[in-house]
Amino acid sequence: MAGSLINEWSNVVSEERNEIVFENRNKSYGAFVIRREYPRTVMIALISTASAIILISITPKIIELFKHNKEEVAVVIDNTQIDLTPPPVDPTEPPPPPSSASTCDGNSKICASCGRG
Repeated sequence: MAGSLINEWSNVVSEERNEIVFENRNKSYGAFVIRREYPRTVMIALISTASAIILISITPKIIELFKHNKEEVAVVIDNTQIDLTPPPVDPTEPPPPPSSASTCDGNSKICASCGRG
């Protein structure tokens, strides 16, 4: 009996402890009701949380099922090979004339007109 009372006393929401604590007090007061309803409240919270997690994790699959009903549009891809080699150099074509903007002679270390070496 004494061992049972000690185990029940350490459980805050046990019926026996609540009866002893609220023996000569107003049991319609909020603390008694909260302690009496605590296991039920915890169970509702647990089930609600588990349901929400399951619903959130399943939602993408449900959306995918509804999106799958749309017609698939076939996209035609043109795989034509394009030749990107440069055209051959014509040996009879004269070289381009020298640029008039460039006055570098290549002999000096730093060019006076452009500042490059």
